[in-house]
Amino acid sequence: MSTVRSLHWDITKKCNLRCKHCYNAEKYFNIDSDDYISEEMDLEQCLNTVRSFSEAGFKHIHFLGGEPLMSPYIYDTTEYAKKLGMTITINSNACLLDSAAQKKLIDLKVDQFAASLDGCSASVNDAIRGSGTFERIVSNMKAFNELKSATGYTETALVFTLTKANMKDLMLLPALAEDIGVDLIVLTTFIESGQGKEHRDVFDINIEDVCDAVENMVSSELVRHPVPLQIDMRPRFCQYLSAKYKVPVLYNVKNTLCSAGENVLYLEADGNIHPCLIFQLESGKKALKNNIFKKQQLNVISDSITDIQSSQYWNTFLDAKNNFETAKIPTCKECEYLGECQPCFLDYSGYNIPVSECEWTKRKERALFDDIKDNKIYIADSVTFDESDKTIYVDDEAVITFNNDISFEIWELLSSHENAASIFENLKNEYDIAEEKLQYDIAVYLYMLNNNGIIHMFEQRPEQCYALKADLVCEHIGDEVVVFDTGKQQFYEFHGIANSIWNNIEKMNLNDTIESVCKEYDIDMKTASDDVCIFLCDLLKKELIFKVEVI
Repeated sequence: MSTVRSLHWDITKKCNLRCKHCYNAEKYFNIDSDDYISEEMDLEQCLNTVRSFSEAGFKHIHFLGGEPLMSPYIYDTTEYAKKLGMTITINSNACLLDSAAQKKLIDLKVDQFAASLDGCSASVNDAIRGSGTFERIVSNMKAFNELKSATGYTETALVFTLTKANMKDLMLLPALAEDIGVDLIVLTTFIESGQGKEHRDVFDINIEDVCDAVENMVSSELVRHPVPLQIDMRPRFCQYLSAKYKVPVLYNVKNTLCSAGENVLYLEADGNIHPCLIFQLESGKKALKNNIFKKQQLNVISDSITDIQSSQYWNTFLDAKNNFETAKIPTCKECEYLGECQPCFLDYSGYNIPVSECEWTKRKERALFDDIKDNKIYIADSVTFDESDKTIYVDDEAVITFNNDISFEIWELLSSHENAASIFENLKNEYDIAEEKLQYDIAVYLYMLNNNGIIHMFEQRPEQCYALKADLVCEHIGDEVVVFDTGKQQFYEFHGIANSIWNNIEKMNLNDTIESVCKEYDIDMKTASDDVCIFLCDLLKKELIFKVEVI
């Protein structure tokens, strides 16, 4: 786990927007609320706060709000923090990110600037964040990315809060992020607080629907627009997506393994400080009523960091958190990610609620092996293996070096076993681990080899053969074939993969044709299978070929 200590700081309560799902609305924008904050820290207090936390060993400040760019002290505070060697990240709505703001952020070498966007079209985003915001955010972020490209210092990100109101737009997010030029997509889930609580019926979404939507987006769009994706969900879910689709799906260990009160502290605009934002959520309010922890008003203006972290508030909160045993949750028992994952101790305090996204992932993990267990596997022609250093080379470039016995053993078995099922049967009595875990490990390893072009996994389809229509005239010109249907008086031209498939139609069955294309063009089996089947369907519709009964 990262030991970098972070201060998450609402540097201002002011905001130029009133988003319909804003989790801080009750606290900052509702004058009738008990949580309403009327004062903010001045510049001297902000600078003193930075110095105090730097001296206490904090190396990172994450500015939130409100809207950080509305704070009159954001640049001075950032400049001082950078002089003290701190990392600075900012979450903003980017509507105020004009050319002057862009230049200041770059000159200050802000480490990351993240813009919130809640739709990939004006109609969806603006219904949540306000009229005209989509065009302003996209325009400002494009300009910022162009300006900062010369320095390459500041990382940029789009933060997308997935809700029922924008779930359909999720499929458009990778392409939009690529077009804007950001370095990272941050996908978060709905927080039922503030305005979000008031509009729960509009935004709340079942976690399994979230998982389905994210996988659909990753499998169809992120693979084509591979902008790194960070998801505020459990590591097991993120690792499954990475393993299957060979895309950069990340998770933040400070979110997945609770850092609240220790490596992450939360500071409000008036200087009030908390171990976690949970106090303003329903689970936190319920815990306070049940005396799970005892909240106090602590403020960085009047209280030292030492006094804050030795307070009753901190001690009772950390006692409750550290006495929570994640392994008691049925979902989490014996999970390999226990060392870097802890569901919220308040949400799961009874140890009787399943972790929905991980239960979803478990089902997918089992299916991962079932989907490929009978696939025929062969090693790509471009692959060589060096026995001396146990390294796989693709086109003479080192790709993988074996560092554990089981991965090397799987590799060795590939030469004598043609599918995952037979590899599993060979290994299941050798390793003292659950069969499902072994099957998943085998599947993940084979997907990794497949995604790196080292092997091809060939899905065995029902035997099917084809023949050419009788009244066709074909002429080969280089890598192109020209076909003339004398009956319909129609010309057709096929080149590339289509030409290769055409040439093999009467020589091989469907499985052989797919395998031949895969080898010739060094593409994965799914792509080859899709290309072949689409082309054959098109030929059948044009009545250029017909199916032949297999005897």
